Amino acid sequence: MKMNKGVIAPISSFVTSIGLALSVYYSLASKSGVTIGTVILMAGLVMGVVHGWFFDLHLARRIGIAAFLALCLLWTPIVIGTYGFALMALPILAIYAFIVFVGAQFGARNRLWGESDA
Repeated sequence: MKMNKGVIAPISSFVTSIGLALSVYYSLASKSGVTIGTVILMAGLVMGVVHGWFFDLHLARRIGIAAFLALCLLWTPIVIGTYGFALMALPILAIYAFIVFVGAQFGARNRLWGESDA
């Protein structure tokens, strides 16, 4: 049974975003929040570029949406714990998803191998 790239791309983006955010957060736990946020955003850009290398340009939107949903899943306990006050950070999560989306587009257009559908 062959899986479709349209299914694999968002799943890999979802899992990678969760692993990336958690690993950056735990490795930089003693640093400031600005440092952690900046490193997570830059790592999201790199993750988007790498996903763009492996998946086609038309899947960039799915990759970005999956990254947004992954961070929303990670953010859910914080929202519940603050009785919804942490929902004000949703624009930051959307910025992360947009950065992943732009990185995926850039990676798909500047592939190192194969054909690009740009």
